[in-house]
Order: sequence, then C-alpha cells, then structure tokens
Amino acid sequence: MEKKIYDYLYQKAEAIPVWKYLGARLSKLSKGAARVELPHNTKLGNSMQALQGGITTAIADAAGGWALLTLAKPGIKISTVELKISFLLPIREDVVAEGKVERLGSAIGTSSIKVKFMDGRTAAVGIGTYYLKD
Repeated sequence: MEKKIYDYLYQKAEAIPVWKYLGARLSKLSKGAARVELPHNTKLGNSMQALQGGITTAIADAAGGWALLTLAKPGIKISTVELKISFLLPIREDVVAEGKVERLGSAIGTSSIKVKFMDGRTAAVGIGTYYLKD
C-alpha cells in the first residue's frame, strides 16, 4: 500500500509546473519524511549570487508538505498555514530540503525542515504548519 501511495505522490510532484521551471524534484519519500532536491542554477540567484531566499523557502515548504502527505489519508489536500525559516548559510551549490513530520492531527500537521548541502552542512532550518482538508 505504501508503494502505491508513494508512486501517486511522485507522479503528482512531477506535474508541478513551477518545479519544472526551478529544476526541483521530489527524490525520496518514506513514512513521515520527504526529500526535495534542487540543483544549483545561477538564474535563481540574488544580487549576491546566492540562491534567492524565496526559492529556498519554496523547497523547504514543499519538503514539509510532502512529508505530511506520506501519512495523510489518500486524496487529502494540504495548504500551508505558517512557515518559519532561518537562513544559516548562503547557497551557491546543489541542495536538498528534508521534511520530517512532527505531528499529524485531523486538521493540522507540522513538519520540521532542513535545507542541506550535499556534504551534509545545514543551510537553513524551518518549521511548517499545514491545514489538511478532505
């Protein structure tokens, strides 16, 4: 059953138009966790040639939400209620955003999030709260 749900989620992720533009991809799902990869792209940079903070926030948000979807009822829809992110290091290389479910209730879920470089250093940390609706 898990494999079927994960396959469905991977297909949904591949169809997100902005992800195609960004080059982001849902690369791993497991129970209560998700990983989104973003290859470095200078076109997504800011005036300091680092990844623009809104792009970092977008992949962090996505990782937190996809993590919740691994535990939610099939077909549930989620929307972000609140997202807090702290930027620790400028990003000028490939990164991954990892979301981990902290709590899943009937209407609200919370995920912790880390954006990391491929060598494991942490570039940003955050927490997302999401509304779940049938």
